[in-house]
Amino acid sequence: MLNGTLADYPRDTTIHQLFEGEAERTPGQVAVVLGDKHLTYADLNKQSNQLARVLRSKGVNKGDPVGIIAECSLEMIVGIFGILKAGGAYVPIDPEYPKERICYMLKDSGAKLLLTRLPIEQQVELNVPVMDLSDKRNNREETGNLTSIHGSDALACIMYTSGSTGEPKGNLTMHYNITRVVKETNYIQFAAKDRILQLASFSFDGSTFGIYGALLNGATLVLTPQAQIMNARELSSVLRTQQITKCFITTALFNALVDIDPDCFATLETLLFGGEKVSVSHVRKAFARLGSGRLIHVYGPTESTVFATFYRIDHLDEAANTVPIGKPISNTSVYIMDHDQHPLPQGVAGELYIAGDGLVKGYLNRPELTEERFIPFPGVPGGRLYRTGDWAKEQADGNIEYIGRIDDQVKIRGYRIEPGEIEAQLLKIKDIQAAVVIVREDGNGQKQLGAYFRANQRLTTDEIKNTLSAKLPNYMIPSFFVQLEQMPLTRNGKLDRKVLLSFEDNGHTVAANISPEAGLEARLMEIWQYVLGIQQFSVVDSFFDLGGHSIHALTLMSRMEGAGYHTTLTDIYHYKTIRALAAYLQSAQDSERALKQQGTIETKQELISWLHQETDGVYDLVKYQVRDFLHEVRDIRVLYFNSVDNVNPIMRIMNGKVAKELQPHYIVPLHQKVKMDNQYQVIDEEEFVQRLGLKTMDTDQAARLREQLEDDYLKRDQWVKTGQVAQEYPLSGIQQMQISFHTPPSIGLFRLDEYVNYDFLNQAYAQFVQSQGLLRSIPVQRDEWTYWREYVLPDADLPTLTILDVTDCNPYGPIMEMINDYMTNTRYTGERTLFQMFVLKRNLREHVVITLYHHAICDRVTSEVAERQVLASYRNLLQNESLPTDEVKPYMDYVEQIQSGPSGITEQELISDFRLEAFQQSKQDLLQTPKLRTSTEAYLFNVSIPAENPSLEFALSVFTRGLQIYLGMDQLPLLFLYDGRRYDEATYYNTVGEFIDFVPMLMDMKQNPDEMLLSVRNRLDLLKRHTINFMNLLTGPAYKNRWERARTLVQFGKQYEQLDVFMFNYLANSAKEGLKCSQFYDDTVIKQPNPLPIYSLFNCIASSYTDGLIFSMRCSYEIGVEEVRAAFYQAASIASQKGEVQ
Repeated sequence: MLNGTLADYPRDTTIHQLFEGEAERTPGQVAVVLGDKHLTYADLNKQSNQLARVLRSKGVNKGDPVGIIAECSLEMIVGIFGILKAGGAYVPIDPEYPKERICYMLKDSGAKLLLTRLPIEQQVELNVPVMDLSDKRNNREETGNLTSIHGSDALACIMYTSGSTGEPKGNLTMHYNITRVVKETNYIQFAAKDRILQLASFSFDGSTFGIYGALLNGATLVLTPQAQIMNARELSSVLRTQQITKCFITTALFNALVDIDPDCFATLETLLFGGEKVSVSHVRKAFARLGSGRLIHVYGPTESTVFATFYRIDHLDEAANTVPIGKPISNTSVYIMDHDQHPLPQGVAGELYIAGDGLVKGYLNRPELTEERFIPFPGVPGGRLYRTGDWAKEQADGNIEYIGRIDDQVKIRGYRIEPGEIEAQLLKIKDIQAAVVIVREDGNGQKQLGAYFRANQRLTTDEIKNTLSAKLPNYMIPSFFVQLEQMPLTRNGKLDRKVLLSFEDNGHTVAANISPEAGLEARLMEIWQYVLGIQQFSVVDSFFDLGGHSIHALTLMSRMEGAGYHTTLTDIYHYKTIRALAAYLQSAQDSERALKQQGTIETKQELISWLHQETDGVYDLVKYQVRDFLHEVRDIRVLYFNSVDNVNPIMRIMNGKVAKELQPHYIVPLHQKVKMDNQYQVIDEEEFVQRLGLKTMDTDQAARLREQLEDDYLKRDQWVKTGQVAQEYPLSGIQQMQISFHTPPSIGLFRLDEYVNYDFLNQAYAQFVQSQGLLRSIPVQRDEWTYWREYVLPDADLPTLTILDVTDCNPYGPIMEMINDYMTNTRYTGERTLFQMFVLKRNLREHVVITLYHHAICDRVTSEVAERQVLASYRNLLQNESLPTDEVKPYMDYVEQIQSGPSGITEQELISDFRLEAFQQSKQDLLQTPKLRTSTEAYLFNVSIPAENPSLEFALSVFTRGLQIYLGMDQLPLLFLYDGRRYDEATYYNTVGEFIDFVPMLMDMKQNPDEMLLSVRNRLDLLKRHTINFMNLLTGPAYKNRWERARTLVQFGKQYEQLDVFMFNYLANSAKEGLKCSQFYDDTVIKQPNPLPIYSLFNCIASSYTDGLIFSMRCSYEIGVEEVRAAFYQAASIASQKGEVQ
């Protein structure tokens, strides 16, 4: 008998209560990380509390099973803790499982609900309600901790493992079973500084070590997608960049990673591995890298909750041929007994039994099996023993040596498999009369499942695999199938397994035996034979039909890399045969050879060596992280040279020979080298270029560049008007308003970070102008309306871009001031073209393409259109491909379409649907409020509101409620900006132009945010369906004598002075780009003269970022800025308390 220490762990406390304690102690500590996303302990606690309340409202009670199907995600962790906090028990189900297995597990467990964020109900017919984990409505409940409705002896989860009857069996795991693994234990010490990587699927009991080892000890749980786990380079990168301190890994994956890159574990403090019989040679390699005490070999079936024993590897004897599974972990006892349950002395092999707080309650709905495997046994901790079916013996030093299985159960790649379950499914296949599944080892000692069967007719491997794949997970599909005339029997009439093992696995393929061609195919054949451990197969056999699996694929990728063939896991899964893979690799080699012939240099070392040979100079290439004028952190490469009088000779010899990623932004003398404290330090660009020694441009030179820009615009405008007139058509309503204002231009910019081919860039620019009618148009006045006169581009002297080259100068100072002034003070008036595009070349690589647009031809989408179309044409020209032919609908079509509306709706229906009478009355009441007085100046200021997942719903809620608090109004006559690029079935997302419309929306503050957002969306749908454009309706000459009542109710004033009393525009792009509020928020209050006759009360642009919202306000009334901000903070607090934060 071997007893683990009796540790005083918190046995009577539930998992979620322990977690809540950590959340209270360190709320700001990061709890869980996935890529660039994370949740703090406070975040995770609040979100799981909200979900728990939803679950309780749906009837989840003490011990109720709740299914959860999720890929690796933050929501998965929220789901698990939400279920536990509600009082339920989670049933983890891998989304990769076959449909029938998913249905069986949900039915067998009696799950009351299924949590997922995958469209599983579209793929599987379920008889259980499905709840979306990503549904924002889950986050509207209170965030405080719930009262626990059970103790630690309640059911926490149901873990399914393979079952010999043909169906998986559910292990009933209690809260204290899990707590005993991760609290006050003897095999490992957890600390708040730990970062624990979760590698096991959450449907595998090994996952409990990572999840709860981290989150019940104040540490950080690091999640990573499965694709990264199965890529040695990426996993190695995760281990290093995420500063992982501890992780558990299956023996099979451990072996594969040791073969590929044993150094990938170098940063770990503790690496635990286990799950099947150990390979001493692999342990030796890892031990040589990690040293004493950092490797722990663990053992334990699911029935004893993850781990039962451990062996810390402090040394390895030269003669060792195995690694012990060690001694019991805390609050666990193990026994080696004979078949009558009598203890056996040291050195005598027997069956391994386990007792203690790790034993699960039993198997769900399997009383006979529970009684067979869990034996009442007085005198042992807990009064029960679990029969493991494992054969083991105690060594002289008290450590346990694992020998093997007594029964047929096996572990392959960490998964426990009952061959009987596979056999039961084989026998359900039509025509199969007998079947047996055995385990054999390939030439490399890797375990494989093999299926032998007898059938009425010839069956192919594909037929059998396809049938089994609908029933069993991938890891239970045999690697090969052999069809026999008769099953071999012993003299006693029993199946002769030894004879089966002697058979060649020649039933694994039905492909013709095609030999490899000399060269690449032959070399690949040798590698595949080594990895798969078999000799006879064809170059058209599938890797996976030959017994290959994910671990094999990982090893194959490594062996091929060693032989000089770079592949990815995706390549191996896609090109499944040697012939297909060889063809792919040959194509890649041909492309690489062509690059080599062009002299392409791919690495820093190659570049430095080559430059030295070419010039006899001394070089160094250094990469820096620099924060630029757009607040973006970018990699800047500087080539240092011991004598730089002129960079042009170096540029000439590098031209076309250096890979894009290596091209330097600057070439600078070695004595001006910028030294940083560390390679990850971020430096502001203005300081960086000063330290590089770049001189500031003088004001006269900057003035000359400005004259160049002005001259460029006038010449291009005159050139356009030498073309023939193509057509004339009226401006849209919004354009008619915008053309009357003389406001600063809209700015669009995008970056090319590469050495640019200016001929191709000019061709791309000409193509862009050619495809966009408004860029070839001028406004002309006629009667009371303005019209577009669109020209055909002249054939000769196509336009070119002005290049402002400041490569040799500091890009800050006078040049930056000049460009800012030019962009701010340029005005496009009269009968001239209304845009200008030019390029600022800031260094050898960085080109910023800047476009100035009159507001009449530009909305937010226009800048995106320009970037997308210019870059697409430029890339195609670089690759010698034809120019893109994406359809660009003429702006004239849009004008004609909106002039055809409103259609299918009467004036009274329009007034009623948009509540225009109430809208007008509310606006009049507001304008007559004594408190409001217009100002000669406009106030410009920002309000920053933190939010985890900002959304339109949350932004609109804060905006309207904030104004309600400040103004004391229950209704707000709001103008909502609609992008206007879609009416009926027509869309204009490839067209340059101003498309926005101002839509009157009376916002009722008595509505909850859901109702408010629904009313907004319903009215926007009316616009699209009935081709309603309010600006066109209000200003178009064709409507002078029609729709008079509607026009009166929406009237914005003769000079648009009441246009944006309240205006709301929501921009969501910043959140998608990963930008943060802190990069852009400025609390300065600016006062400036009103540039327009418009008196804005609250003209708002709400911009979303990854961590919140910035409300940018313009107000032309006397207001108290700090009072407004306070009202918005109060509104956000109310929204948060009501669970409206999205």
